[in-house]
Amino acid sequence: MPKLIAIYLNPTKDLTLDLESLKPGEVLRARSARLETAGKPVNAARAFSILGGRALVLGFCGKDERTAMLKDLRETGLRARFLPLAGNSRTCVVLPEEGGRET
Repeated sequence: MPKLIAIYLNPTKDLTLDLESLKPGEVLRARSARLETAGKPVNAARAFSILGGRALVLGFCGKDERTAMLKDLRETGLRARFLPLAGNSRTCVVLPEEGGRET
């Protein structure tokens, strides 16, 4: 079985807010919200896993998010080890609209 080690130096959490449409200057009400561990190494590990490989994600993360990030990755079938650092991991906000456009 092929193996992959993904090194995760700049971890992120994606906060995805599902919108009907993006209207600048107006109050936006999300139909749903999802917070998940993300970033290029995680995306590569997920794809590798889907293709039948075995991936391990290694890296750093904010100490307060460590437990949640590890749980999130394990729930999607990925193995992970993170060293906790002071402060928080970054959060990216994704705003997909009906029709597929994302901001």
